[in-house]
Amino acid sequence: EYTPADSKSLYRRANAFERSGRLKEAISDAQRLISVSSKTTSADEQTYALLKKLRESAQNRVND
Repeated sequence: EYTPADSKSLYRRANAFERSGRLKEAISDAQRLISVSSKTTSADEQTYALLKKLRESAQNRVND
């Protein structure tokens, strides 16, 4: 809330949302994290992996 573009906070919140089953919010934070990233780093790779996992979880939930 105080620092909406803080990458560490967005990543942690996306993970927390995912663990609590709030996939829509988790995906939103992961997408925002990608958009605020200034350079390609290993953190970006983690973010893309998280986003992929979230999308797969959301798709599985839809298919069930």
